[in-house]
Amino acid sequence: MKLNQIAFSSFLILISSSVANSQTITTVAGVIGSPGYAGDAGPANSARFNQPRAVATDGENNLYIADMRNHVIRKINPNGIVNTVAGNGTAGNSGAGGPAPAGQLAQPTGMTIDNDGNIYIADYNSSVIKKVTTSGIMTIFAGNGTEGFSGDEGPANQAKLYRPTAVAVDKDGNLYISDASNKVIRKVNKQGVITTIAGVPGRAGYSGDGGPATKALLTQPAGIAVDYSGNVYIADPSNSVIRKINSAGIITTFAGTGTAGYSGDNGPASKAQFQIGSPQGLAVDPAGNIYASDYQNHAIRKINAKGIITTIAGTGAPDYAGDGGPAILAKIWYPIGIATDNAGNVFITDSYNNTIREIVSSCNAPMPSFETQPANKSVCAGGNAVFTITANNADNYQWQVQTNGEWADIADGANYTGVTTNTLTVNAITAKMNNLQYRCVANNACRTLYSNKAALTVAGGGAIPTLAIAPALNGMCIGMPGSFTVKVTNGGTAPSYKWLVNDADAGNTSATYTNPALQNGDKVSVVMESNGACGASKISSNIIEVKMGTTPEVKANTEIKIFEGFSAKLTATSPDQVTYSWAPSTGITSGASTANPIVKPAKTTTYKVTAATASGCAATADVAVTVVKRIAMARMLTPNGDGQNDLLQIPAVDPAYTMQTFTVADATGKVIWQTTDITKGWDGTVKGVKMPNGIYSYSIIGTLQSGKSTVKGTFLLKR
Repeated sequence: MKLNQIAFSSFLILISSSVANSQTITTVAGVIGSPGYAGDAGPANSARFNQPRAVATDGENNLYIADMRNHVIRKINPNGIVNTVAGNGTAGNSGAGGPAPAGQLAQPTGMTIDNDGNIYIADYNSSVIKKVTTSGIMTIFAGNGTEGFSGDEGPANQAKLYRPTAVAVDKDGNLYISDASNKVIRKVNKQGVITTIAGVPGRAGYSGDGGPATKALLTQPAGIAVDYSGNVYIADPSNSVIRKINSAGIITTFAGTGTAGYSGDNGPASKAQFQIGSPQGLAVDPAGNIYASDYQNHAIRKINAKGIITTIAGTGAPDYAGDGGPAILAKIWYPIGIATDNAGNVFITDSYNNTIREIVSSCNAPMPSFETQPANKSVCAGGNAVFTITANNADNYQWQVQTNGEWADIADGANYTGVTTNTLTVNAITAKMNNLQYRCVANNACRTLYSNKAALTVAGGGAIPTLAIAPALNGMCIGMPGSFTVKVTNGGTAPSYKWLVNDADAGNTSATYTNPALQNGDKVSVVMESNGACGASKISSNIIEVKMGTTPEVKANTEIKIFEGFSAKLTATSPDQVTYSWAPSTGITSGASTANPIVKPAKTTTYKVTAATASGCAATADVAVTVVKRIAMARMLTPNGDGQNDLLQIPAVDPAYTMQTFTVADATGKVIWQTTDITKGWDGTVKGVKMPNGIYSYSIIGTLQSGKSTVKGTFLLKR
C-alpha cells in the first residue's frame, strides 16, 4: 500500500509540470448518473448510455459507441446528434441479413470502421464478429455462433470464436480479432480467410518475446490496434503489458514490465507499469502514437513514436470531474474504449460514468498531407536511386528504412544523402540493399504523417555478372573447327555478347562460337555488351590461348563372328596416349573404357571405339560383331534309303567356320566313327556293318574365326 502511495505522489509531481501543456477534456455524449437507454435523435450529451465499452471514428467525423449493456451500436454525427445504427436493444444473435437496427447484439465489446465506412462489431456473448455495411445491412462476418476454436485457413464465417473482445482493421482492409477466451489473435484477410497470427489456442501465459507470435502465450487479450506500417498492438491486461507483432510476425513487449503498478511516465514505455487488468483499449493515430486506457489506474496513457510514455488524462482517482480543464487533472472512472480522429483528438469511454469524453488536441497546426508519394525504384548495383515526396503543412522530414520488420531513421553517410529533406538519395547501391523499403515521416509542430513505403530493387538481385568460356568437349584439334561456349551468371534476361580473337571482333554475338581457321597461339575471349537489365559496363570473360592438338590414330579388329551365346574380345590399338570408350553399351559385359572389352551381344552389333587425347582430340573405329546361329544337328538317324535322315550330317554353317573333327560314339562312349571333312556324314554302319538301333552321341569340334567351338549332343538310330 505504501508503494502505491509513493507512486501516486510521484504522479502528482509530474502533473504539476505537465498542466501547462495539457490537452483539455470535455464530455461529448452521455449524462453522468444512472445508466439508461434514451436520447436517440437528440443531442448526444443529453442521451443515456449503459456501460459504453468501445468507441470508433470514421473519415467523416462521425463517432460510434458500442453501448454494451444496451446491446446496441450508436452513432453521433458531426452535429452532435445520436442515433442507434445496430441492435434493437434486446440481447441475442438474430437479424443477420436484414437492417442492422432491427437485428440483435449480445454485449458488443469492440468495434472498428474500415476505409469504406463498414462497421465491424465484436459481439462478445454471441462469439461472432458482425458487419454493418454502408447500406445498413447487418451480416455475420466471422464466427459461426458456437463457442470454440476452429476454422483456420478457411472461411471466417465458418470458424469458431470464443468471446471476442475487440477488433481492428488495417489500411489494406484486413481485420484483426482479439479472440479473448481462446487467448489468441485472429486475422481475416480481404478474401475472408481466417488465420491465427498470435498466441497458442487455449494456453494462457506470458512468453515468446523475440520469436514467432504464433508460438507466444497471451492471457485474455483485450484491445487491439494496427499502425500504418502494419504493426499490430495487443493489450494483454492480465499480464499488465502491451505486446507488439511486427510485419515479420515477431512478437515483443512494447509497453509494461509485466508487474502491476503505475509508474514510468516520461521514460521508456517498456519500463513503465500498468495496473492489473490494464490496459484495456488501444488506439493509434496517424503519427504512430499509441494510446492505452489504463483501466484500473483510471488514466489514459500515450506512447509516442520514440517509445516514451506519458499520462494525458486522469489523476488516477476514480470519479467524474474536470470537464473544460486540463485532461491530466480530470477524473475518469474505468476507461476502456479509446479512439483517435485525424485532427488528433482522443475519444474514450468513461464506462462507470456512462459517458463518452473527448481529449481535445491542443495543436492548431493542420495535418500534413502528401501530394506525391515515393515510387518504387529498380537500379543496378553500384548505381544511385532517388526517392521524392511532396507534402503540404510539413515543417520537417525524416526518411526511414525498414529492416527485419522494423522502421528506423536514416542518417546521412556513404549510402544516404538528404535524409531530412523531401528527397532521399541512395548512393553506391549494393546487393545487400535489394528489397529494402523506405518511407518519409513528415511533421509540423504537433502532427506527424507517414508516406507510403517504396521498395528498392537491385537489378539481378544486385549480383555482378560473370562470364567464363571453355572449349567444346571435343577439344581443339588440327584440321577441325575450334568451338567455344560461354557460361554466364547473373546475366539478366537478354545478355548479348561479342566474341574476340586476338582482341579483334570475331563477328559473333551468340553464346557459342566456332572458327575453323584458328591457329596455335590465337587468344579467344568474349565480352558481354549488355544484360537486358542494367546496361552496366562491359564484362569480360577469361582468355583461352589456342593450343591445337593432334588427332590420334586408332585401329580395331574390323569384324568378329561368334555363335549365339558366346563372348568375344574386342581390340583397339593406338600409338598415341589415349583413353578409350566403347558404344553402344548393349552387350558389353566388361571393360567398356579399356582397349579390350568383352562383349556378348544377343544379335549382330557394330561397336564404335573412341580414342581421345588429353587435349580432347578424338578418333573412332568400328568393330562389327556378327552373331551366327549355333550348329543344330538332327535328333534321329533313319538310314532306310528314303532320302530323309539317311545320314547324320552337319548342316550348312557360316563359311568362316572351320571344322576340325566330327565323331560319333556308342552308348558306352566308344568312338565308332569320325571325320575331318565337314561335307561327310555317318550312315549308321561301321566297316559296312549296320549298327543296332539305340542312342548314340556326337561331338563336333571347330573354330569360328579364332574362337574355338564344341558342339555335343545325342540322337536316336532307328532303322
